[in-house]
Amino acid sequence: MFDPVVAGPLGRFLDLIDSLGIRYVTGGSVASSLQGMPRQTIDLDVVIELEPGDVGRLVTEAARYFYVSEDAVRGAVRHKSSFNLIHAETAFKVDIYVSDGSAFDRAQFDRAIEVELPLLGPRRVKIASAEDVVLRKLEWFKPGNEVSDRQWYDLMGVLKVQGQRLDFAYLNQWARARGLASLLDRAKTEAGL
Repeated sequence: MFDPVVAGPLGRFLDLIDSLGIRYVTGGSVASSLQGMPRQTIDLDVVIELEPGDVGRLVTEAARYFYVSEDAVRGAVRHKSSFNLIHAETAFKVDIYVSDGSAFDRAQFDRAIEVELPLLGPRRVKIASAEDVVLRKLEWFKPGNEVSDRQWYDLMGVLKVQGQRLDFAYLNQWARARGLASLLDRAKTEAGL
């Protein structure tokens, strides 16, 4: 799933987040690979809770190992959008999405699970639940004219691997609330669920 070269930058990022007490959940291809079918990835997607008063500390600490733009971080906090950190030695990229505080984001944080990434030894990492991975992948798939093979592959992998262990009431509730119900139905049918 990860090239061993990224173990250092990934560990540094997790140390940073933990030391600052920032609430986070890992999503994207890392979470879908752990919840479904593994695939190679070269970055990390993370949703965090970040307040304006925490930006200075984050930037100062991150700058020790990562390229970070304070303006980009402040803009992301203000607009509830994203910024990235790029590891100075390896160019490993962390895409960081600032939570908008919505009920869905809060549910995702509450439902996050801790897993061990073999690459990092016994270290535990918070990843999105299988259901939240499915919902986020649907959100990425839909605006891309529903043609992203990578998003669909990840989504199918989670649905097929998790199968009946999925919380379908949760999935259906949030798919309806986020305008994804018909797309979720299509995905479930294709996955044999």
